[in-house]
Amino acid sequence: MCEIHTFMKYNTNYIYFNGNQNIKMTKSTPKIRLNTQQFAQTYYGERGYREMLQNILDSGYTHVDRTGVGRRKLFSQKLVFDLQDTFPLHSSRPCPLSFAFKEYQAFLSGRSDIHDILSKEGIDFWKGNTSREFLDKAGLTHVAEGNMAKAYGFQLRNYNGDFDEITQQAIPDSGVDQIKEVFESLKKNPFGSRHYVTMWNPAQLQEMALPPCWHSHQWLVIEHKGVKFLNLEVTSRSADTLYGTPFNIQQYAYLLKAFSEALEMTPALLTCELIDAHIYENQIEFTKELLTRKFSEEPCSIEFKKKLSTIDDIISLTMDDITVNMPDEFVNKKKFVTPKPPMAV
Repeated sequence: MCEIHTFMKYNTNYIYFNGNQNIKMTKSTPKIRLNTQQFAQTYYGERGYREMLQNILDSGYTHVDRTGVGRRKLFSQKLVFDLQDTFPLHSSRPCPLSFAFKEYQAFLSGRSDIHDILSKEGIDFWKGNTSREFLDKAGLTHVAEGNMAKAYGFQLRNYNGDFDEITQQAIPDSGVDQIKEVFESLKKNPFGSRHYVTMWNPAQLQEMALPPCWHSHQWLVIEHKGVKFLNLEVTSRSADTLYGTPFNIQQYAYLLKAFSEALEMTPALLTCELIDAHIYENQIEFTKELLTRKFSEEPCSIEFKKKLSTIDDIISLTMDDITVNMPDEFVNKKKFVTPKPPMAV
């Protein structure tokens, strides 16, 4: 009787004849293994964010990418923030909440002319990804410069809907208003597990200036001692951890805070799952300097100056409706020695 056992580490077949071992080496070269020790890591607060950056620098794998800049990346990095303790304003370098807030409010409006909206506020996040050259390269020759077409806010407020080439906006009521639907579902069935929103629409990816990076989020309500706690998990397919992530964290922390207040709940955990967590190659030296800078772990908070009770109350908020409470000199505004690298587009 013959049994064949394969030991995969060395691709070796061991053949047994009636219990007597006869060895035949088919290959002697060890298999190549991926070092996954730093994959699927969890980090807490801004200290954890900085630890993640260091891990990407030390253990990340370098690849070419769509932008041509190249990126150093790790798989599945999770950032956790407990809003019961603090609001996650960023202190390692200036990342104004006002910029994060205004971009997300533009998404919540459902409008597609994103750069036109934000440039009036002095924010140029979308300049490169809605330029005439970028849109034409994406095959969106019918889309006006400064417009993202069916991306981001379009899918939030008009999922799978139609785009009017004349107005350069979504055709009203041609798709699903996910934001209003999820708000109502949280009100009517708070303990359900279907409170899910996604901007990822495979049927319309080719009609977007840029497919969404932070593309989906899910709400979960936990009741404890008669208090409803609202939690939020966000998924990012591709996270520019140096430039984008600090703003994205503040955006979803704001959304969690606003939804909690309007739903008469208490904000709890914000978790951010970064699938492709990367630092661009032109950001390496800037990131190294960032990690030498002082940061603060003192608690911060935001408050709304007007009562929130409906989704329209949230959508209509402006920065003037928010009070930001943070310690003096919380943000490290010291000038960097390393020149700030351009954004990869």
